[in-house]
Amino acid sequence: MDSSAAAPLADTFEMMMVHRVFRREFRRDPEPTRAVAAGDRRRARIVGATLSDIRGRPTCEPTSRAR
Repeated sequence: MDSSAAAPLADTFEMMMVHRVFRREFRRDPEPTRAVAAGDRRRARIVGATLSDIRGRPTCEPTSRAR
């Protein structure tokens, strides 16, 4: 008897929802950044930290490396 036939299928609904949220947030990245008033360093740090959390990147790491 094939044991894989008895195994239940994975429910991928939650994974699809999480990916949808991440795609939406990545598209929205520029909005909160542009909304920070010039010179508002406190708000800039908050927005930067939030976007870094979404991306899974530390706030002190550059987004690209010059070579």
